Amino acid sequence: MAIRLDRRTLSDLHVPPGEVIEEEAATLGLTRGDLAVALELPAQTLDDLIRGDQAVTEETAARLERVLGVGAHVWLGLESSY
Repeated sequence: MAIRLDRRTLSDLHVPPGEVIEEEAATLGLTRGDLAVALELPAQTLDDLIRGDQAVTEETAARLERVLGVGAHVWLGLESSY
């Protein structure tokens, strides 16, 4: 099963959520600092998410959906698969 993000499709490979977070932020021209502010998360928490040291929770998935435009279910699915 592939995961669809707008016009792109991810393969069946288990992709770390943090990798996709960085790609989506870059697509929108957001730096890590910008993203942390937009997500209302401490910079360290965002860094932990991107490194995979912290799991994507339902609350974080909802924030990612609001800021990056990718559904919360996608983030939770990536986390579950990873």
